[in-house]
Amino acid sequence: MKRTMRGLLAATALIVSVSIAPGSMADPDPTNASDALKQYQELSKSVQSVVDQKKKVEDDIDAKKRDAENAKAAAEQAIKDQEQYRGAVDQIAAQAYTNGQMNSMSALLVAKDPSQFLDQMSALDVLSHNNQSAITDLQKTVDAAAAANKKLQDSINSTAKLRSDLEAKQAELAPQIAKVEGIYNRLSGAELAQITGNRGTKIQLLGNSVGTRAAMIAQDFLGVQYVWGGTTPSPGFDCSGLVQWAYNHAGRPMSRSTYTQVYEGTPVSRDNLQAGDLIFLYGNPPGHVGIYLAGGKYINAPTTGDVVKIVNVPWGDVTAMRHIG
Repeated sequence: MKRTMRGLLAATALIVSVSIAPGSMADPDPTNASDALKQYQELSKSVQSVVDQKKKVEDDIDAKKRDAENAKAAAEQAIKDQEQYRGAVDQIAAQAYTNGQMNSMSALLVAKDPSQFLDQMSALDVLSHNNQSAITDLQKTVDAAAAANKKLQDSINSTAKLRSDLEAKQAELAPQIAKVEGIYNRLSGAELAQITGNRGTKIQLLGNSVGTRAAMIAQDFLGVQYVWGGTTPSPGFDCSGLVQWAYNHAGRPMSRSTYTQVYEGTPVSRDNLQAGDLIFLYGNPPGHVGIYLAGGKYINAPTTGDVVKIVNVPWGDVTAMRHIG
């Protein structure tokens, strides 16, 4: 068992790396400026959705890493416990030999593994009630090691599957980003103005709730560039990255993707929206998120080529609203 266990402990190193693969995309090229702008906007939503799926897989991998680390620690402790209690059992066996119980004990000493050893101990009934407690303790450590062994193997297997999923998402994402950026680079100044528009003016908010603090923090980054997968002011934010940054710095830890943020806090109606509440758009699961401010306006990081801005909430596209307390 110890050889198997230690082999599994070494296998946890497999969890820490993720490779990236290229992909392809078959959408037709736009034939005119209007088509280019429309395709750009639609592809941007699609890319953001895949970005969020990718981030969710990355979050799942991080969780599995923590599971594996915990299972590894439990397995190592179980090995130490086995050594401790095995010493007590070995001492009992030596005493039995000294007391002339060799015939019974010889069967025990040739056991191939701890479980067989314990089964034979019980079957031969060579131990007193007091000595049985040592066997019970050893049995517990054997069971604990087996459970830790299984949990560790499950974590390794799950992480391998998640790594494969992440590679698939990256393969899907890379060509879409290239396509969108290619279209963006061909847009005219007037078309670009339709995308970026006015970044809005900072709205002063009253109160000191965590939502209000997050909303004020987010407004400090008006004009910061949108970056797919971005989680910091430099080089920039994507939509959920802005939300995460604002709430983390307001003192309330926030998950990374729209796929998980949509489960944060509690549902809230439009009539009861407060500063800092999250606005989710474009489907279920959502493809976009922003932070509500006041007066029907919210702050968001929209899409590539755009910047963090304050705009009217597009209520027709809203699919969920969450209050973060």
